[in-house]
Amino acid sequence: MKSCTYIQSAIYLAPNEIRACCQRFFDGKEIKGDVLLLKPHGDVLYPEIEAAKENLIKSINNGTDDRCNGCPHLKDFEWKSINQEYIKNISIEDHSLCNMKCEYCSDTYYGGLKPSYNISKIIESADGNFHKNLHIAWGGGEPTIRNDFEQVFDYISSTTNPATQRVFTNALKYSKVLQKYIDERKCFITTSIDAGTEDTFLEVRGSKGLERVFKNLERYSALNPDLVTIKYIFTDKNFSSNELEKFCELVQQFNLTNCDFLISTDFKTSKPNKEIVSGLIELYFLLIEIGAHCVTFDDHVSSRVRDIQQLFPKKIEDYLQSANVNKLEVMIWGTGTFADFLINSSSNIKNKVITVAGVIDEDELMIGKKFHSYEIFNPDILNNTESYLVIGSSNFYGEIYRKVISMGFDKSKILPSFLL
Repeated sequence: MKSCTYIQSAIYLAPNEIRACCQRFFDGKEIKGDVLLLKPHGDVLYPEIEAAKENLIKSINNGTDDRCNGCPHLKDFEWKSINQEYIKNISIEDHSLCNMKCEYCSDTYYGGLKPSYNISKIIESADGNFHKNLHIAWGGGEPTIRNDFEQVFDYISSTTNPATQRVFTNALKYSKVLQKYIDERKCFITTSIDAGTEDTFLEVRGSKGLERVFKNLERYSALNPDLVTIKYIFTDKNFSSNELEKFCELVQQFNLTNCDFLISTDFKTSKPNKEIVSGLIELYFLLIEIGAHCVTFDDHVSSRVRDIQQLFPKKIEDYLQSANVNKLEVMIWGTGTFADFLINSSSNIKNKVITVAGVIDEDELMIGKKFHSYEIFNPDILNNTESYLVIGSSNFYGEIYRKVISMGFDKSKILPSFLL
């Protein structure tokens, strides 16, 4: 039957809604996604969410619900019944309280709505049905400005014991609780900055405080910079060379080069224009030049700009020469949706410009199996290969990068995913 990993094993808690996913995609020219499961009128228990998922799957497969049509994550597969699945992902965006008003955002995330249902009751009624590799993401609105943030954060963390936990915060307000969890290596944070000057920050983010955000990120990242991701979302207002250079100067000034960097685009734009794509590439190389090694494009960029090599052949050629790349045989780390997308959409692989020597996964149950037509290896294969490496993950790029480096792999042989 048709379903996806998000419908099967995730919970997306939005203001006044519980959703099947938080994916956005284009079906032709129509933007779709954020598929609704329930509109709560009071508190909700987890069995109600399971029932709504089963109804959605049934409707998708009998053709009476087309909201997921065109989604790249929807697949025919022998999926388990929902009540047999563990919860692997929880996204907490149950309010729209925010102290910013970003131009690419909507009032879903800054409309001032308080939670209309009790998250803790959903977690409690799930009856411990959490996967050992559970991932929790906190968004909103701005998570840190809700009055019960510390209490709810502690309760859900201790009850679910997530393998990873990420808070999407604009960092305008400093949180001692977040600092504690980051220092104890129990939490990641991601902050979009999207500007290098105060004027552009105000125009794009709808608030003053660029330097305050940088200062707070410097504090958060003092002990564990690898747990802090700084995101730059490109719009039609922040792609100039001057803006990008000023941003990189601030990164250096506030000692943030050891953080992770994620380059993105406004999700409401189906395909960025050439000037913005030029900015994407320019920022990538500017960050590399100042010593920030954990830099990647997120899936919004990768899914919309697969012709970067054709648009900027000289820049790519110079990069390959500086990395001493003379034979593009690669290993791909990852068997998730992003790695799947990279392989499926790669004209270089299809045209045999790039040879895939194999795929890497840390899950012992995956070793020896096939991903597409490629054998899956244990990470130890990197100690015995002459191949280059492409990290097939956007959300965990920095974590994988550092793991690879700790194994003694030459960082100059780690290639950006846009080369595939």
